[in-house]
Amino acid sequence: DVPDGKRERLSWVVWEEGGRLPNVVIEIVSRSTEREDRGRKKDIYARVWRLPEYFVFEPFTATLEGWELDRATQSYIPKQPDARGDLPAHQMNMALGVRPLPLYGLPAPSLRWILPDGTPLPTSEESLEVAEAEIARLRAELARR
Repeated sequence: DVPDGKRERLSWVVWEEGGRLPNVVIEIVSRSTEREDRGRKKDIYARVWRLPEYFVFEPFTATLEGWELDRATQSYIPKQPDARGDLPAHQMNMALGVRPLPLYGLPAPSLRWILPDGTPLPTSEESLEVAEAEIARLRAELARR
């Protein structure tokens, strides 16, 4: 529900969004930002922004953590993983999970949006592969006829 919602955003810049704050933040941490992401930023998101959901993903260990705001205490409660190990992202009507994606030809654990049926939201590359397979199927069907 943001103006210009179709525009790709690599990050959320509050002053470029008319002062509107996000409902979900996902921090991709590194060794140099981990303490800040799990400390000061997390506290600001809870007490100042009142951010409903906050996630932290550490790509080198493929560790995903998430918290949901307790409005009464203005503090975060850790999210509990579902049966698949995914963390619910209620604001998005999806979940976040770690699934393998090819990286330099090898499967690498990657952060993925997970649809309610448990399947990962397709990447643009995966969507293209499905479309190409369907085109090939239709061509074969036409040639057969």
